[in-house]
Amino acid sequence: MLFGGHETTATTIHFFCFMMALYPEYQELCRKEIDEAFDNPLQYSNGTLTYDALPNLKYVERCLLETLRLYPSGFAFMRNLKKNLIFDYEGKNVEVPSGTHIIIGAFAIQRSEKYYPNPEVFDPDRFLPEECAKRNPYTYLPFSAGPRGCIGYKFGMNEMKTIVAYMLRNFELTTTDKLNDVTLLPNITLTPERGYNFRFNKRSL
Repeated sequence: MLFGGHETTATTIHFFCFMMALYPEYQELCRKEIDEAFDNPLQYSNGTLTYDALPNLKYVERCLLETLRLYPSGFAFMRNLKKNLIFDYEGKNVEVPSGTHIIIGAFAIQRSEKYYPNPEVFDPDRFLPEECAKRNPYTYLPFSAGPRGCIGYKFGMNEMKTIVAYMLRNFELTTTDKLNDVTLLPNITLTPERGYNFRFNKRSL
């Protein structure tokens, strides 16, 4: 639980910061939403962002979800089949027998053109409610899904929202790195070979 609640959150925030630095237009939209929360006395009180502010950070959440689509910490899952699995592959029924160990590649599924047009493009609007309704929910698996889904999903999202809200409230992010500058390693979690280089420019509030 300690590993799942800290490593994955930290890794996602790292990737999120990189996306915000690469796409300043999305960073500004997040910041506008965050500033509105901090300027609202019902959402920012006694020097603290309140819990009531978090559901209103909808654009921030969409950017986090899109970050997790491109860079899911849990990039693959292993399962042991308890019964035969039959699925369609290129028009043919394929049967995988009970007892087989299988790997579900979330990284590949979430970058599939079949489910996400222009899959390599960072686009937070993929997670507008009407867009989500068009997709099979099992095409988005950063927290796994079904009965084995992550029990800390909501906690993790609120934790990340809070951290990035304070970060973007106080700093503007820039980077000299490009997407292809850093190799991704399939460790226990998806891990960059080295940390991305950021510049945190203090805002004048």
